[in-house]
Amino acid sequence: MAYDSRLMEEEIKNKVRRDYFADYDVTEVIDDMDFAVAIPRVIRAVHHYILASIFPFATIIG
Repeated sequence: MAYDSRLMEEEIKNKVRRDYFADYDVTEVIDDMDFAVAIPRVIRAVHHYILASIFPFATIIG
């Protein structure tokens, strides 16, 4: 997808988030990265539930 080169950097990043990563969690800020993409929150919650079921005494971070 092509974006107008006259757009501000933040606007282009917002459009890329919307156009390519709409189903993913892109809200996390990690250091000075422009943006991060993570698995959707629902899938992450299921993943944590499965891990907690397998490893009930483990601390799951993230």
